[in-house]
Amino acid sequence: LGGTGMGGAALPSAQAGVAQAALAAQALAAGGGAVSPSQAADLAMKRIYVGFIPYQFNADDVKQIFQVFGQIVACELIPSLDKKEQHRGYGFIEFATQEQAELAIKTMNGFEVAGKTLKVNWATAQAKPTGTIPAANPLLANLAIPGPLGNGA
Repeated sequence: LGGTGMGGAALPSAQAGVAQAALAAQALAAGGGAVSPSQAADLAMKRIYVGFIPYQFNADDVKQIFQVFGQIVACELIPSLDKKEQHRGYGFIEFATQEQAELAIKTMNGFEVAGKTLKVNWATAQAKPTGTIPAANPLLANLAIPGPLGNGA
């Protein structure tokens, strides 16, 4: 599944997919118009989530596709736990401005790259563990459970 580069030379499939996606993203961004600052006024984020990234792509490939929307401050693909040389199929991109991030989301969510449909949205903050587990219901916190495993008689 190779492609052809600008000079007509055959490119490996991953490079062809990246080049094709980058050109398509650039065309979409050019025709998409500007994003109003008021649309993103309540969003204090510049970081987006990108899911369903083809496994043959690396962070530089993803940056190449998304750079048409603006300056990329950081691009990180989350590594696989099993295969250290492979990512999990998702990652995060941080843009210089909220408007750039929003344009990337609006343009690239649902965009097909190398046979996979990208899921692009705002990155959500993960809650950090506190070391304690709150009771599921405050009324149950003082409930005595009978038996050897419980806290009651």
